[in-house]
Amino acid sequence: MSSDDRREQLKADYIALRGVWSPVWDQLLDADPDFFEAYLKFSGVPFRDGGHLDPKIKELLLVAIDSAGTHLNEPGARVHIRRAIELGATKEELVEVLELTATLGI
Repeated sequence: MSSDDRREQLKADYIALRGVWSPVWDQLLDADPDFFEAYLKFSGVPFRDGGHLDPKIKELLLVAIDSAGTHLNEPGARVHIRRAIELGATKEELVEVLELTATLGI
């Protein structure tokens, strides 16, 4: 498999598992496909094997992580907010997650 084919396969695997892709990931995938593959295996565990939580709840947790004062990943938060809405999250649920997350830095 060529390196371009491998990158495309890893990208397709990520999308199949997580249901979303951010252009930010292209940079990591291009820089180090081996690391990206390891990250995909690690970060994908809740999406592969974690059938106990609803996908919407998983996305709300990712919104909380990306919005936390110690992380502040605005592009990631946008991706996960959009995905949470697609999975049925309400405005009230999103606001509550952000309110709870905001208190973590206090």
